Amino acid sequence: VTRTLPVSLPPQLAPSHQTRTIRVVAPAGFSWGPLPAKGDVAGGDFGSAHLEVLRDARDARAIVISRSVILDRSDIPVDKYTAWRSFLQQVDALMHKGVRLIPASAVDKNGGAK
Repeated sequence: VTRTLPVSLPPQLAPSHQTRTIRVVAPAGFSWGPLPAKGDVAGGDFGSAHLEVLRDARDARAIVISRSVILDRSDIPVDKYTAWRSFLQQVDALMHKGVRLIPASAVDKNGGAK
């Protein structure tokens, strides 16, 4: 299927800068497994994305997840649609990195799995 019409994003979606930071605390008896590496997607004139997952320095049971998505264009011409779709797929893959809880009994004193 070949696209024949441009994409027009609504004004509440683009252009925009969205940044979210959340802190997640592991339930009692659990610890965080290895965290995903931070990542960036450079989308040229479409925008960019960033994800970072860090252990909270104040609380060993908590992690801090920071993510941002910048969309710089609201109109995507037909000839740029393939590149736009590729950018969105890369952003989607970046934002869907997972974190894992493991029972605290399975973690050694250095934070690694036993």
